[in-house]
Amino acid sequence: MSDELIFKRDSDDFFQRIVTLFKEDKFEQQKLMNFFKTEPPEFRERMMDIEALAMGLKIQDDGSYFNNNTKSNATESELEKLNEATDKAMLRQNPNFLKFKMRHDGGFIVPTDLEKRRQEFKDSPNKFKRRAF
Repeated sequence: MSDELIFKRDSDDFFQRIVTLFKEDKFEQQKLMNFFKTEPPEFRERMMDIEALAMGLKIQDDGSYFNNNTKSNATESELEKLNEATDKAMLRQNPNFLKFKMRHDGGFIVPTDLEKRRQEFKDSPNKFKRRAF
């Protein structure tokens, strides 16, 4: 096997270990999820508007939502569904994923760029040590 293939295989193995560490760190996963569900705020507003429209909801001047189908104010249940749908949309389409070279994969936020993670590890190796819970 050539040195190049060995290096690529080792790099892939290293990257998979980093991805596994990201998935196992529940504290960091919670922080990442909260970040990607809420940032950037103007994008979240846009996603919420899109999801509200799809659900038949319209935002009023006072910030409350009106259900066009029932001709009444949106219920708590409808607002919860709107927030859940917006969270899912943020995890599918968030522009910060590209910026930070991350992605949402099977309920986890994981890195997509080996070189960025390798440099991050060199700069701060303690960041990737397992946390005791």
